[in-house]
Amino acid sequence: MHDHAILSLAYTADGKHLISGSADTQIRKWDLSTGQSVLKFIGHRDWVWSVATSPDGKSVVSGGRDNLIMHWNALNGQCLKVFKGHEKEVLSVCFAKDSRVIISGSSDKTIKIWECLSGTCLNTLKGHDNLVNAVQISPDGKKIASGGNDKTLKIW
Repeated sequence: MHDHAILSLAYTADGKHLISGSADTQIRKWDLSTGQSVLKFIGHRDWVWSVATSPDGKSVVSGGRDNLIMHWNALNGQCLKVFKGHEKEVLSVCFAKDSRVIISGSSDKTIKIWECLSGTCLNTLKGHDNLVNAVQISPDGKKIASGGNDKTLKIW
């Protein structure tokens, strides 16, 4: 059980587990057959606003109030990479279909595209007039959708 509010959820690719991000700074992996927490991902220093699982089932990505994006091994909870580049909290994260690219949206009004293995920011998209609450990548990987507090939905 988390000690504070649960802020984000994501099913694993096989549908057997659920990942939760919380205001207690923790991420947990839950076994849906037992309802038990089977793994903790420890590393964020503040609220975890967003979690997502990779399509290949090997990774979890999280975005937090600490301005960080963390890439995790989904099987053992080890932090694989910390992505730094947003100036404010990270509100939304997702994986591309190939599991090699992460998209993030932030209170700094930007969307960033990251290469998973190196942690390199490949591009920064600017155009929102307020924080970016939601990001998603199209199934073919060619378009990114974002939504924000400026009440706009943008396709990039």
